[in-house]
Amino acid sequence: MKFEEIRNNKEILAFLNKGNENLGILGFTDHSEAHCMLVADRVHIF
Repeated sequence: MKFEEIRNNKEILAFLNKGNENLGILGFTDHSEAHCMLVADRVHIF
């Protein structure tokens, strides 16, 4: 998926947010959306 597709997809963002909630309970920081955007940008280059 491209950056814009992730950024504009409410379903994907809902999954990321739910994952962040669960990881937050375990003490991890919120960075799932940022990571997805980074990966999407790098994959898009190829």
